[in-house]
Amino acid sequence: MQPQEVVGRLRRLVMVLKDGNVSKRNFRQWANQRIEELSELFDYSHARPKITDLVGLSFHPTEPFILFNYTRTAHSRLHLYPNGWTDVIRQCRGIVFDSYGNLVALPWPKFFNFNGNVRTIPPGPFTATVKYDGHLGIIFEYKGRFYVTTRGEFASSTSVLAEGMLARYIKKFGWKPEDIWGTTLLVEILHPQTKVYLDYPEERFVLIGARSLHTLQDHPDERLLHLSQRLGIPLAERWQGSSVRELLETVSNPQQPGEGYVGRFANGEMLKFKCFGYVQRMVSDTMGKNPWAYVVRRLVDGDLKHKLPLLDEESVDFARKLAQRIRRTNRLPIPPKQRWQKLYTVAPSEFRTNGYKEACRELAKAKS
Repeated sequence: MQPQEVVGRLRRLVMVLKDGNVSKRNFRQWANQRIEELSELFDYSHARPKITDLVGLSFHPTEPFILFNYTRTAHSRLHLYPNGWTDVIRQCRGIVFDSYGNLVALPWPKFFNFNGNVRTIPPGPFTATVKYDGHLGIIFEYKGRFYVTTRGEFASSTSVLAEGMLARYIKKFGWKPEDIWGTTLLVEILHPQTKVYLDYPEERFVLIGARSLHTLQDHPDERLLHLSQRLGIPLAERWQGSSVRELLETVSNPQQPGEGYVGRFANGEMLKFKCFGYVQRMVSDTMGKNPWAYVVRRLVDGDLKHKLPLLDEESVDFARKLAQRIRRTNRLPIPPKQRWQKLYTVAPSEFRTNGYKEACRELAKAKS
């Protein structure tokens, strides 16, 4: 689907919300009564999860802004379904309209990890920049004022933090509204409060991209460099290698520091290349939060043997034993409903979360 059509569909929804006087208070009720209509608008054809569980809205507390964002359910579930990540849902990554349907901010649509959702490399030349371990910041201008938000919601703790940082940049470098008319700035917000795993020496923005509200495309490198120099925001560091093979060798090295790199290809596609060591820490943390849910989900996706090398030795041994127990339970000659219930109750009570329950259902269903 072309970007113009994607944006057009979301714009139509904004106008429907305006005509129906839909607000944050009554949006959920309104949406649940229009599942079929919304599924069609988002080009989504699956009954489960429901479209209302996949896309959410954030209404600005003081300005006439509406932000679309995909949910945690979308992040954890849509890769399981053929064509689950539609172009319209992918664009719900912090895109902002005003209440009259005017496009206000245009971040990148969701893009994926290589060897995750994507297993082939686009042809042609590419560039890659460092992927920073912070939070995405979306900066835009509206009627002479500057605003910043995260992709999640306007009032998030990171958005409030970024507002203070933005004010300092505006004052220090003398920003003017015309500097970014018709442009969305995409920055990485680096601050102790946005830390995931990696430490950075100072709190700052890093400019990772800029997009035109008119063409719906990325600004070229020369425009990005001009914005960096004018606004005082350093550009993301460029990877100096020459081939995808070299990049894959770099991120495969367990000693390679950092989160990874973002590759941009000639056809416009973007891919994330995560460093082995970073992913290892991420997966280990996931195991620690709920090892039962983690192992069942890996069995559902069929990638347990590929994920095990990313765990520490102790976690690998534990995960294998857990997988054996889960597989034995799932082989019981009983109906799928009884089997998933058995899978659910075999785990200690503190791990019987809704996510674990849903994973048990999917595993039992896959066996039948």
